Amino acid sequence: MHKFIDDLPQGELEEKNLDRFFIELWHVGIQPATKEQQRDGIDRVWTTPDERRFSVEYKADWKAAETGNAFIEVVSVDKDGKPGWAYTSLAQYLIYYIPPWKRVYICPMTMIKERLLDWVGRYPHKVIPNEGRNAESYNTVGVPVPLDVFESECKPLIRHIGEVTA
Repeated sequence: MHKFIDDLPQGELEEKNLDRFFIELWHVGIQPATKEQQRDGIDRVWTTPDERRFSVEYKADWKAAETGNAFIEVVSVDKDGKPGWAYTSLAQYLIYYIPPWKRVYICPMTMIKERLLDWVGRYPHKVIPNEGRNAESYNTVGVPVPLDVFESECKPLIRHIGEVTA
């Protein structure tokens, strides 16, 4: 069973690595999201040197290196009927990171939402048993989209991140 609380420190470390990478690559200013923005599926707000602002959601997926699939979450908590981030995120960009490969996909969230209906109909749903913060059990449901399809349909920018230590 997947335990959310066990993955949290690793996910936070990868978020810091992504922050450092994008600051060095594009010289963006990066602000952590407010609590309200986090509820809307936004993890960071980037500000470019010319003062343009972009909202970003980070997803780190270790299993993608094993499965060859991007896990597109369609149901976050099944017992509550809570829709997944693919439906609910208000971020402008999805940063989908595969840590074992140090590979990042940068994809407009509008592109994810445009492809979602097709992916949901084309690929089998994967149910992931989870244990939440208070040891409550629930399932998360997603669509495993092959990475080559994800890459070609989203037309993401792919970069390989060098090691960054915390």
